[in-house]
Amino acid sequence: MTPEFGFFVPADAHSGGSSALPHAKVPFGFQAVIGGAIMAATRLAGEMSSAAGGPSEGSEPIYHSASLYEGAADIVARTRYMADVIEHGRFDPEELRRKSTTDYAGSSEAHDRLVYDFGVPFRTGHRLLGAMARADYLGEPQIDLKQALLDETGRDLDVDQDEIMDIVLGRRLWPTTFDFERLRELWTEFGKEVAAAEEKLTDENPVERTLEALLAEARAWLARRSEA
Repeated sequence: MTPEFGFFVPADAHSGGSSALPHAKVPFGFQAVIGGAIMAATRLAGEMSSAAGGPSEGSEPIYHSASLYEGAADIVARTRYMADVIEHGRFDPEELRRKSTTDYAGSSEAHDRLVYDFGVPFRTGHRLLGAMARADYLGEPQIDLKQALLDETGRDLDVDQDEIMDIVLGRRLWPTTFDFERLRELWTEFGKEVAAAEEKLTDENPVERTLEALLAEARAWLARRSEA
């Protein structure tokens, strides 16, 4: 709800004022839930630690485990309270929409475009897109994406660098990101390629091959010793 985000404004009933800032609207409702979540998580860690030792007459923490039910009731109450905060608060969809494409948010979709549509290795696409985002952020000259891909993969790929950068900057959406049927087809094709590659592999286990070589060396040594 702070100015750099501005996604959600809680109701007055779930907020308070600030002793220092006359204009501030402090989200005490969120603070209550966050604090309760921290206490619940640490309480669970304590219960697990006490249970690890096993119950006995010397397990003092076990005697306090009954209060865990009270903690569970608090968790339920805070969950209901959070639902109330959300119900009576106000979301700003326009601000959410406007900021959904900031800070190179489309880089993951651009990466998918390179990997799925052009067959670029995952790590290669990841590194080159990171370099493109860094150059844009620092105002430095951009890398030549096609040349970099040719150097890395040995393939002259018909990649439109401007299109890829538009996706990175959120100015263009890649349809395949939302085309789950197409993604399923791509994964199926990839699975077939993996299966075909596995069939070409030798059945010989590298560990077994190494052990056999060591045994052969040992037998040869024993044979030479017996002859001597």
